[in-house]
Amino acid sequence: MTFPRPLLVVPFALALIACRPVGSFPGENRAALPGPDRLAQKVFYASGGKELHTVSRIQFSFNVIDNGKTVVSRSHDWNLAAQTATVTTAGKTVSLNLASPTTTSDEKSAFAAWTNDTYWLLMPLKLFDPGVNRTLFAPEDYNGKTYENLQLTFGKTGLTPGDTYHLLIEPKLNRVKFWDYIPSPEKRVRFSWDDYERFGPLLLSTSHTQVNGTRQITLTDITVSTHPHTKK
Repeated sequence: MTFPRPLLVVPFALALIACRPVGSFPGENRAALPGPDRLAQKVFYASGGKELHTVSRIQFSFNVIDNGKTVVSRSHDWNLAAQTATVTTAGKTVSLNLASPTTTSDEKSAFAAWTNDTYWLLMPLKLFDPGVNRTLFAPEDYNGKTYENLQLTFGKTGLTPGDTYHLLIEPKLNRVKFWDYIPSPEKRVRFSWDDYERFGPLLLSTSHTQVNGTRQITLTDITVSTHPHTKK
C-alpha cells in the first residue's frame, strides 16, 4: 500500500474491497482445489476462517517499533456489520464509511492506514479475496526447518496491485511463520509471524519482527466481537 515511508516498514498491499465481509470463504471440497488453493485453504481454516461470518466488530492497535522506540501507534475500531471504521492517530480520530469512497485528505490517509494495518492483522484470512493470485513454490528450508512456500500476487485490486509476497507456512500447524515482501526481483524484506493468540473465533499473530532489520510490528488491544445470536 502507499503511505508515507517514515511511518511504515514497507508499502504492503491489501486486496480488500471495503464493502465485502472480512474474508471470502473458499468452500469445503479441498480435494477439488488446485495445490496452491489447498494450502491456502488450510491456512484460512487454521486461522478461524470457517467462523468469519460470525464476526461483527474488530478493535485493535497497530504499533511500529524501530530500535526499541515506538514510531507509529494507531488504534482501530471496525464495525463490520455497519461497514464503518474509526482510525485514531496521535489523539486524532477519523471516521470512515467503508461502503463509499473517501474524499478528504484525512479520510484518504485514514483509509490507507486502515488498509495497511488490517492486512497485518488478518492477511491469512484474506487469501481468497477476489484479485488474489496464489502460486505454490518449492518448500523452503530456513533456520533448520522446512516451510511450505505460497506466493501471493494481486490483480487490479487494492492500493498497490503490483506487490508480491511469499508466505512461509508451518506444514503441521498451517500457520504463516514468515512472509517476504518483494517489491522488485533484487529486493526482499522478511518479517516473522509470531505470538499467535485466539480472539473469539480467530487465531491471529500479534508480533512481526523484521529479519536482519531494526523494526517490529505489534498488534495490541485486540478485541473480536461476534454477532449476538452466534452459537457458541
